[in-house]
Amino acid sequence: MGSSSDTASREMLKQASRCCFLTGVGDLAEELCRVNMAYGLAKIRYVQQQMGIRPDACFVGAPDATVTRNVDRWEAGFSYGGRIRFSGDFAVLSVKSNCCGIYLGLLPDLPDSVSVLERIRALQEDPQPRSPLGGGACGNAEGGGGVRRLTPPVAGTAISWDFAASNHFVSVVRMRTPWRNRPYAVLLHGSGPELRSEGPHGPGLYADASAELSRMATREDTPWGPLLIAKGPQAAQFFSGYKSAEEAAKQRRSVIARSIFPEVEDVCNTTHQGLLACNDILLGCLSEAPGSSVPIVLRADLPVYIVQARPNLSGRILEKTGMGPWAERLGLYDRVAHADLLPHGGGYSIPTYRRVERVEQMGTVRVFVLRTGKGTGALVHHRNFRHVPYGYRGEEVIRQVESLELGNIVAVADPVLEYMV
Repeated sequence: MGSSSDTASREMLKQASRCCFLTGVGDLAEELCRVNMAYGLAKIRYVQQQMGIRPDACFVGAPDATVTRNVDRWEAGFSYGGRIRFSGDFAVLSVKSNCCGIYLGLLPDLPDSVSVLERIRALQEDPQPRSPLGGGACGNAEGGGGVRRLTPPVAGTAISWDFAASNHFVSVVRMRTPWRNRPYAVLLHGSGPELRSEGPHGPGLYADASAELSRMATREDTPWGPLLIAKGPQAAQFFSGYKSAEEAAKQRRSVIARSIFPEVEDVCNTTHQGLLACNDILLGCLSEAPGSSVPIVLRADLPVYIVQARPNLSGRILEKTGMGPWAERLGLYDRVAHADLLPHGGGYSIPTYRRVERVEQMGTVRVFVLRTGKGTGALVHHRNFRHVPYGYRGEEVIRQVESLELGNIVAVADPVLEYMV
């Protein structure tokens, strides 16, 4: 028979799972998102309880809710594709908010691909390219992880080229119908690895990359493993630095866009992995002001949809999906009803497996037991999904956006050039 503390831990984990509100396509990747996210929420709720705060952390998933391939984030109990909110004067550093986002700009003509490559090469290697915002020379020293360092500085920090890492890219798309009198657009998906460590923008974004942020952090031990947080004055200092870093990340995308495409006209520059407040986390989703137009990028072989954000989730949709009464019972109705979410893409799919059988908790380590699909029906054990075969979802995500009235499609474009170099 388990101890009373074991029983309490199991009950808190169940309650955390109930506080995951999903709006996606109902596939295995979304189920994995929910299963893992319950552990992250349980950790936050445990910390809230220890601080004398009513546990109320919740997660509202966007239609692209899925796994994250970031090992540290996943093993800390956090998935991808949604918004986390909770009460309390603390910030959760374990989610690794890195200011990743997408820039959208309009072009009058299709650029010459060779010229684009030459400008990219100049950004990476030319010792004296000029910043469109003014400033001095660019160097060519290599940054960490194979990321090339560039100057002049953006917000006092040298730019790193990360558009060949992970799924970051520079893309040119052709409008099916000219939008805002322009037939082409450019997209830049990137973050700013240079912002993870301490610098002019503040204490940095990752505690394992910043000695200053590491000193500010507090490790809270929970029944499901540690949670790294900043609280009180340290939380305020971290968030102030985060806002400075987010502005630098946006500026770097704009600088790079204008350097490669001199005639580009700005439309939006969104963050999908960041903070709206210390206790309001965007984890791979968009939350823009109603009426804003943002791109939803699925895959290189599928259209890009430009969507105008709507206030969501509406009371009618919450009733239709059954989430309204459920959120009401948990005292979370306002948070769910004002999630104001859009997906930032299609999200990862996990095609090899059919379902989640169970999770084995071995101390603070979790092992996910999955059943394969056609064929052997074997049970396969994973700690994380970094090296599991994956794909990207398709237009079922856009259909879900329309069905849930999250936004209105205002333009459709087809990819014509993509650069991950």
